[in-house]
Amino acid sequence: MHSLTLLAALLLLACSSEDSGAQASSGGASGSSGAAGGGGAAAMGGAGGGGGMTDAGACAPVAANSSLDVPYAAISGVDPNLLSLDVYTPALSDGCAQVPTVIWVHGGAWAIGDKANSIGDKVKLFNAAGYTLVSVNYRLSPTKPSTDPNRVMYPTHPTDVAAAVHWVKDHSAEFHGDPKRIALLGHSAGAHLVALLGTDESFLALHSEPLSMLRCVGSFDTEAYDVPATLQTASAQQVQILENAFGTDPAVQAKASPLFHVAGGKGIPPFLIAVRGAADRQATQLGFQKALVDVGVSAGTVDAAGLSHEQVNSSIGASGDSVMTPKIMTFLEGCFASP
Repeated sequence: MHSLTLLAALLLLACSSEDSGAQASSGGASGSSGAAGGGGAAAMGGAGGGGGMTDAGACAPVAANSSLDVPYAAISGVDPNLLSLDVYTPALSDGCAQVPTVIWVHGGAWAIGDKANSIGDKVKLFNAAGYTLVSVNYRLSPTKPSTDPNRVMYPTHPTDVAAAVHWVKDHSAEFHGDPKRIALLGHSAGAHLVALLGTDESFLALHSEPLSMLRCVGSFDTEAYDVPATLQTASAQQVQILENAFGTDPAVQAKASPLFHVAGGKGIPPFLIAVRGAADRQATQLGFQKALVDVGVSAGTVDAAGLSHEQVNSSIGASGDSVMTPKIMTFLEGCFASP
């Protein structure tokens, strides 16, 4: 396959447009992070602003705010942008309130994409509900499929996302977040990564965190729940994408598959799974959902059969959407209902 054709396919899988309106839609001043390797309140530009006590003893309101390119880790030789996140906090009438946090993981075939892709409507949606939104980047596999054993591939992607999740919990007070109410959502490759973090305890365990630190997980349109099975029916193009991200060892491919980590009694959080696409894709998605239910995990679905892969992402928070947005918001309301 020509590399140009494959790149076009990768771009189709990714969220294609960086939303320059996200900063404005957050309703407050935006600040870039400080020097790479920071990550505290100073690096976030004092995220949230305000929040001090008034003369009457109540906490002053705070305006909506965005803090962009905040580093959650620093690794020598790695582009700092790949280890950064964007934080969008809502306006709060009580500057001392702790609000739920939604963490978003972008798609892009594990090889392209960015935390800013198609984020504007999500900022408006989640901030209007009183939630902080954090969109994260992670290291990416080569854009042109490679067999270099030293390339970025599994388990680097979920390792990075776990580090970002831990950072969010550890720094939640800096953006009025409640460390006990964190949801993890993602689309496409991001849908695979959030499903893996929600089922394979080893990644959060790197930071001494249990699966139960996640209140819930939203996995929106991936067929990588069972990588070996997907490879059996994959096109040549899909095989290149999957092997670029996971390699050719069937044991590693299985380890990278959320389905193989589903088990009862390990604290797997509730899931919401988008279902769409060809029959074999839907069978994989529904098979993962059934495996969760069979071990006692709450797992619902969104019938997204009428949407394209890209529309599953772009519909979230979009005006007039009746497929993704209502289901997600109902799911999150239940997820965050208890303190």
